[in-house]
Amino acid sequence: MISLSIVVPVYKVEPFIEKCIKSILENRFFDTHCELVIVDDGSPDRSMEIVESLCDALPNVTLVHQPNQGLGVARNTGESIAKGEYLWFVDSDDWLLAGAIEKILTIITETKPDIVNIDYVMSDTSHSAVINNAENGIIYTGLTYLSISCVQNPVQYYVFRTNYYRDSGLQFEKDIYHEDSLFTPIALFHALRVVRLMDDCYVYNLREGSIMTSGNNLKHAFDMITVSRKLEAFRLLHAIESEHSRIISRYIALAIGSVFYYWKRLGQEDRHRVSSCIDNWLFLKSIYRSRNIKYLIHIAIMLVYRPLKLGKG
Repeated sequence: MISLSIVVPVYKVEPFIEKCIKSILENRFFDTHCELVIVDDGSPDRSMEIVESLCDALPNVTLVHQPNQGLGVARNTGESIAKGEYLWFVDSDDWLLAGAIEKILTIITETKPDIVNIDYVMSDTSHSAVINNAENGIIYTGLTYLSISCVQNPVQYYVFRTNYYRDSGLQFEKDIYHEDSLFTPIALFHALRVVRLMDDCYVYNLREGSIMTSGNNLKHAFDMITVSRKLEAFRLLHAIESEHSRIISRYIALAIGSVFYYWKRLGQEDRHRVSSCIDNWLFLKSIYRSRNIKYLIHIAIMLVYRPLKLGKG
């Protein structure tokens, strides 16, 4: 019985992949309780040569090769063949801390959660300024977990019960940045058992050239508009009670804030392009429901770049 499947998509991470893979293989209990699924997303550099040299002949490591299709599709590929009771997506330029797997296996055994939210540290040894109000080892529903804190979206900070993941039909969106901003609130929404592990298990590698630090601010902005629209579609379908609607609207409002973050970094022509795609009523109603009124000024500023056309939403 495999307790934990670790899925690592690989694309152009030659300087970082050795540290990532070694941190997994050298973690206590990896060899007896885990499998590693590495998805080569058509990486053009030596990343997979390094992987193969580290993993050669290891029985609990599976290598999958596919043409480049992006991070979301690579994760979907890895998940589809994972055999473990639980599932953990690890980014190939990050790494695990010693003891991480043991801590995760322990809390899984003790609490039988749908989702575990682990703590992490930055590669410069700093911690996130985002406050998580969840207590260690306490079982929450996903809706409560979404409501008591502003949960962080990166999926590598979560470990999923595989049957819950598959029964919920969870998949990553193709061809967008910030797929986690769409995925994580939806993944948590239906969960009945969510637990926080207040131990640093993961190192997020702050580096230039990653997807999140790339200079394509126009794509970032458009993709966050896509995230807000898809979260709204999810809200309309699943958030029957007003409080549930407010919770999802809160994450739509955060997506809107991200649109503005990238919009500010664009030239005038691209600002016009983004502003022309803003859904006035979706944005305004989401902010109203979420009670995050501070984002109204962001919308107002962006809409200066086009005539304000108010219609029924």
